[in-house]
Amino acid sequence: FWMSANDLFHIKSKSVTTTDDLFNSFGGNPNLNPETGDAWTIGYGIAIDEKTNVNISYFQSDLEDAIRWAELPSGDWKASNVDEQKKRGMELSVSHELSDKFDVEASYTYVRVENKYGNSEFVRDSNAIPNIYRLGLRYHDVKWNAGLFLRAGSGADASKYVDSSYVTVDMSVNYKANDAVTIFAKGYNLFNEAYAEHGGKTYDGNSYSYPAQARRFIAGVEYSF
Repeated sequence: FWMSANDLFHIKSKSVTTTDDLFNSFGGNPNLNPETGDAWTIGYGIAIDEKTNVNISYFQSDLEDAIRWAELPSGDWKASNVDEQKKRGMELSVSHELSDKFDVEASYTYVRVENKYGNSEFVRDSNAIPNIYRLGLRYHDVKWNAGLFLRAGSGADASKYVDSSYVTVDMSVNYKANDAVTIFAKGYNLFNEAYAEHGGKTYDGNSYSYPAQARRFIAGVEYSF
């Protein structure tokens, strides 16, 4: 039984706005200011035994001029600066080695985002999904590396989301043919779930303004020189 050292990270950042935020014809804003602020992360890891590790971390950021897309009374969407934004959250993850070739990892993340305009009070941002869950099963040997991954979210605000929760499954397979060539295949949203990771509903309230992509597959070959 042993414990790792605590990890503490502090970043003072100034981000650059994207061309989509500035010049998107559907609501870009060329007068946006870049985001500035501080971000903190503190983490703690512990090994339960030789095969099981647990990690927990707390993170927070305090931003000025945070960039946010919001719906206008006209129904259009536009990028604008939030005077202040606070983001708080924590993540708990557990990894376990099932055998020499299989391992499993699970995690839970909670996040709360609040925005403030002018002299008003901080108000929770309903576009952010507060609860995120991940579960992954991996297989690995000299030639093969494969995984099946479940992602889920819950607690979504009904004013911005059609459903309060979602579950989706992804997969990946890699085969190392030799030292230079790797053949891969990836599948996303295998059960073709209709969901969104960012809030926004159409006028009738029955579908998402920014839906996540449907079921899709990618296959290819990587060559290293």
